Amino acid sequence: MARALSNFKQGDIARALRAMKAAGFEVRRLEIAPDGRIIIATGRCSEQPAESALDEWISKRCASDSQE
Repeated sequence: MARALSNFKQGDIARALRAMKAAGFEVRRLEIAPDGRIIIATGRCSEQPAESALDEWISKRCASDSQE
C-alpha cells in the first residue's frame, strides 16, 4: 500500500513554530490533522490575559474614589 501524499512540508512546520516563538508564545503541543492543518497548542490558553493600561487605570481610580 502506498503512502498518502502529505499536505504540508517540514518547512511549513518550522516556519509556524518560529512565528509562534517570535510572537512570545510557549509552544506546548503540535498536531497535524489528516487534512494538513497544523494545530499549535500554546501555554497561554489557561493563563489570565494581562490587564490593559485602561483596566489598571480604572481599577486604581475606583479604589481611590471609594476611599474619599
